[in-house]
Amino acid sequence: MRTYQDTQLDALGDATRRAILSRLMARPMAVTDRAAGNRRLYQLNPEGFATVREYLEQFWGQALDAFRRKAEETSHTTKKKARKKEKK
Repeated sequence: MRTYQDTQLDALGDATRRAILSRLMARPMAVTDRAAGNRRLYQLNPEGFATVREYLEQFWGQALDAFRRKAEETSHTTKKKARKKEKK
């Protein structure tokens, strides 16, 4: 079953859509459907971003925890090696 969140992430996977998103983050902009078409204003829907943000934040939490563990492990190993060197 596809969710609204899946649709949002699929949209961000397209380079053209990411470029449009980047421009719309600054301000609402006019877009023409055809060269002679009517003007429409498009802007970002903050509620739509909330669900994507929640989804991505879960990965940040996991990534930061893994980074912290690795940093602590590396620090512990480095200190252990330094102590061995001092004993020699």
